[in-house]
Amino acid sequence: MLDALRSLRRASFTELKAIALGQLALLRAQKSLRSVPVGGLVDPGSADAVTSLEPDDRRRARLIAQGVMRASRRGVFRPTCLVRAMAITQRLEAEGVKGAAVRVGVARQDGKFAAHAWVELCGEILGDDEAHVSGYQAIPVKLSDLR
Repeated sequence: MLDALRSLRRASFTELKAIALGQLALLRAQKSLRSVPVGGLVDPGSADAVTSLEPDDRRRARLIAQGVMRASRRGVFRPTCLVRAMAITQRLEAEGVKGAAVRVGVARQDGKFAAHAWVELCGEILGDDEAHVSGYQAIPVKLSDLR
């Protein structure tokens, strides 16, 4: 707990704002996930891809994802990967950064089924480790159901 407080003391106002807004987005995403019916996220189509992004938008996107991830590690609850991905996407949309896609992937790990969710924006994985994500086969997701 003391380490978390020390790291927050070193954070800039912009970083603190991103963490606070990230925590709110996580709470909203957790609430909205409860209203999605089982299987309601799977879509045979795919999200429209944005192929380029202004450098300022890319920096904002990384800051937003970082804020959500810091809030998820040190906030009021420990969200699932899907809730984190939903929160990042919702924050990006709220800030006018378009083109982010929630990806849900599946894998077999140690003989068991595993699933994971992450966010992609212009080919970049936000808020997750690329090496970890590469172990999953992505399936399409309906973003309209993630709000």
